[in-house]
Amino acid sequence: MDESTRMPNPPWIKNAGRAPRRQLSLELILEAAERLSEREGWDSVTMRRIAQEIGTGPASLYAHVDSKADLDQLLYDRALEAVPLPEPDPRRWRQQLVDLGVDMARAMAARPGTARVALDTPIPATPRALQIIDRVFAVLAAGEVPPGLAVAWADVYALQVTAAAYELSPTGPPGAESERLRVQSARIGEYLAVLPESALPHLRAVLPRFGPDADPFAPLRSALEMLVAGMAARMEARPDRERTGRRDR
Repeated sequence: MDESTRMPNPPWIKNAGRAPRRQLSLELILEAAERLSEREGWDSVTMRRIAQEIGTGPASLYAHVDSKADLDQLLYDRALEAVPLPEPDPRRWRQQLVDLGVDMARAMAARPGTARVALDTPIPATPRALQIIDRVFAVLAAGEVPPGLAVAWADVYALQVTAAAYELSPTGPPGAESERLRVQSARIGEYLAVLPESALPHLRAVLPRFGPDADPFAPLRSALEMLVAGMAARMEARPDRERTGRRDR
């Protein structure tokens, strides 16, 4: 029969009229997990819910990923693909570390649950995470930071970045995080209202500064600038520093 005259299947035939389903793959699984987390929050992402989202059985997912923990790591690495890697510049190494940290936090905060996975992972071992770690040490080397100091500093740096990303990440359905912050802020205000005005004076003085910032990553940027400046000051103060004499201006 000529293809142009082929008749469609009758409506009682299974899947009649439906678009052909994409073949199950790791990419399809990751896409479904991301949709779930963005729509319903990270806690909704289970192997059973992912299978329902795709229209298959949970057992079929394990042909592509060994466990939910491994899936979490893949989603974490997928989020980090958005982080641009700077070319180490001895003249700008301090600013590069700050910018890279903010970019990392921004990428993790954009994907629900990613920062939680990072906090639960002592040493990331996924491809993109290792690329970023390598680039951090490359930038530190461009600034002639001694290896021992670089390792200790990078650990604190990673904790600062991940904690900021976690704080800025949505943990539930859209709008839940804003509501949680609103409730907590209201509770603090209600508690201060019943205390004598002389109580907690320093907290009262700075409380207005805890309001929404035009750039939610501005506090992290300031913190990283202080962290980098502190490391640079320590290097300059050490008479036995392992540098060749070149200074960052």
